[in-house]
This record gives sequence, C-alpha cells and structure tokens, in this order.
Amino acid sequence: MLRYSTIIYFFSAIALVSFGHGEIRGETTGGSEQDSLADSYLDTSTLDDTQLDALIEGDDLGEKISPWSKEFTLQVLAGYNDNVLQGAFKKDGSPYIGASVEGFFWRTWNEGSRDVYWYILGEELYYTDAADINKERLAILQTRYTFNVGKTLSPGFKLTFTYADEVFDISRSELEIESTTLEFEQFELAPFIRWNLSPKSYLQFEGGAGRYFFRDSSDDYTNPFAGLLYQRTFPFGAKVELGYKTGRKFYDQRSQRDKEGFEIEGTDLQWEWHEATVKWKQAWLSENRLNTETKFSLKLNRDDGVGYSDYDRYKFTQKVSLEKNSWSLTGEFNYSINQYAIQSVDFSNDEAYERRDLSLLVRLTKIISPKLKIFTEWGREESKSNRIEDEFRQNVVYLGLERTF
Repeated sequence: MLRYSTIIYFFSAIALVSFGHGEIRGETTGGSEQDSLADSYLDTSTLDDTQLDALIEGDDLGEKISPWSKEFTLQVLAGYNDNVLQGAFKKDGSPYIGASVEGFFWRTWNEGSRDVYWYILGEELYYTDAADINKERLAILQTRYTFNVGKTLSPGFKLTFTYADEVFDISRSELEIESTTLEFEQFELAPFIRWNLSPKSYLQFEGGAGRYFFRDSSDDYTNPFAGLLYQRTFPFGAKVELGYKTGRKFYDQRSQRDKEGFEIEGTDLQWEWHEATVKWKQAWLSENRLNTETKFSLKLNRDDGVGYSDYDRYKFTQKVSLEKNSWSLTGEFNYSINQYAIQSVDFSNDEAYERRDLSLLVRLTKIISPKLKIFTEWGREESKSNRIEDEFRQNVVYLGLERTF
C-alpha cells in the first residue's frame, strides 16, 4: 500500500507545492525587519473580530505577526491488504494500521519577489498478520526557493530528501519463496529558471542531479538530468503541459550484461533515458466541481552496452474528481506497457520480455468540519507479464480520519 498510494499522493503533493503555494505573490514588510522578529509570533487565524479590529488600528496585542504561513495535516487509518508483498506465488494478506503527518510552510517577502517553502511528509504502516513484513516507512523533506528577475524570469532551486523502507517478494517459483528489503535514501538538487511568456503561459528549464543510496550498496547510482516544461492556461478551464526530460544513471558497482544476461567483467554500467509527456487538465463544471487530468508519457531507456537493459515504456493516466457539498469522489486509472528490446523471458524462452501494469484507485471523502475529514479508499494493482514471477494482483481497502491544524 505504501509503495502504491503514497507514491501517487507524494507526486500530487509535490505538484501542488511546486506550482501552487510556491508561486504565491503577496506584499510583506520584507527585509531585515521580518528577519529580526522574535520567536513569539501571532497567527491571525486565531484572532476574533475585536482583536483583528485592534490590530488594524495599530494596537499592540503583545505578539508579532509571523511572516510564515503554515499548515499541518494528520491522518490515521486502518485497512486490509490481500497481497502485502505483491507476490506471484505466496500471497500474504494482512490487516494494518497507519499514520502520516504532512507539514507545509511558505513565506513571501520583498513585495512578493521572493518566496520559499518547506514541505515534510512522514508515513508509517504496521501489518499485524504478514509473515515477512511488519512495517513500511516513508519520509520526505523538500524545500524550494524562488526569486524574480524583472517581470518575466524566475530562477530558483529545489532540494529533496527521500527515505523509504519497504519489502518485496522476489520468489522465482512456488518452491523458491523469498523476499527482499528495499531501503534507500535519495538526495536531489534541481536548479531551475522559469520564463513567463504571457500571463497564461510559461517555459521552464530544470537541471540537476540525484544521488541514491541503497541498503545493498551495489545498487547505488548517480542520476544527472535536465528537462524542459511548457504550460499554457486557456480561458475555457483547460491547462496543457508539454514536458521533456533526459538523464543518465551512473551505477557505482554494476557491470554491463551480454545478450544472455551475464555480467561482463571489467565494465561499468550506465543508462541513458528520455521521457516525453503530455498532460491536459480540465475543469468542467462551475466552481471547478468536476475536474479531470489526462496524461500520456513515453520513456526510452538505453544502456551503454549491447542493450540488455533497453526498454520502451508507454503510460496512460486518467484522474477524475467530483465535489458536491461536503462530499468528494476521486478516481484514478494508470496503465503502462514496458517492452524490452533484447532481454528475453528466460533461457528456455527467447521471446522478448514484456510487462503490463494496471492500477485503479477510488476515494470517497466526507468533510465533517473545516478541519476534519473522514475518508475511505480502495486500490488495486495488477501486473501481467510473460515472466510468471512478475505477475501479481493486490487489493487494498482502508478507512481513515484526517485532521488539519
């Protein structure tokens, strides 16, 4: 469950903070005056009408107004996963309980020409009846800083740290049942510059590098990358994004492989990848009560050897969200095809390796109060492959409570 719904949730959250709050421009008193404020600040959302009137009139309430805006969200949930390890041969189901904490801080100053945000996410799940796993963990810390140069250019940078601890099934047959732990840390630095072409469109260039550290150090690698993104908003409620990204993976210890999959001694493995995306967001009803997001992507992966790791991935994603009064319904569909050029099924079958992945998610949310929600979610993942050990089905259902502070 962590590896599926949290990944979707994380990238949705990152998209929000990267192109939502991170672009807020508002007037502040700015400069050293704000930087020298004392540690005791006043959150204006806690003031009543009398106190707000006094503040407007210049009365001293004994506290300072914080230059930082903030929001915290706590989620607790309980559910059931019918195939915790995503196993093809051994399918362990288990009830589980979990909790997550999300925090977001942002600030603008110098008349809105500077802004910065900090985003944190921590999630932990406990399984009560799974043989090879008792918990999964995820932690994310991200900061982004942006400043304006004139009226059209906005350079900045984004720094992200990710930690994950998960367990997967790697059984080769019903007689060889085995699981492995995937524990890694990721550091990524991504400077960028955005060019506002018009009030409705922009072009953004991003470059940078990521560094991955795994429990098994033979998987460690460095990943420099660069990307270009164009976004255009239309008056009929549509937003279109065109993106291209490319990079290389430099593995510390992996070697190239020949066409049969055997390591070639004395070689170092590198991957080059290219990914193109098209995304269309559309608001269909008044007050944005019905929203859809459609995305197509194509990724090409090429190694620097004979091409054992070469593959093409085609992916389609469709999201739909509907809001009515205090209720909201969200659905998501993902389908991808991975086609390998040289890699075969196994030594007895020279058919090219292929894998098809499908995922579905449906979430129903009820707003109890402005700061309290209750929700239920069902998710399904399914993988079809001509390698039997890669095939699995997984269903997850849970009920949760969300409190905003």
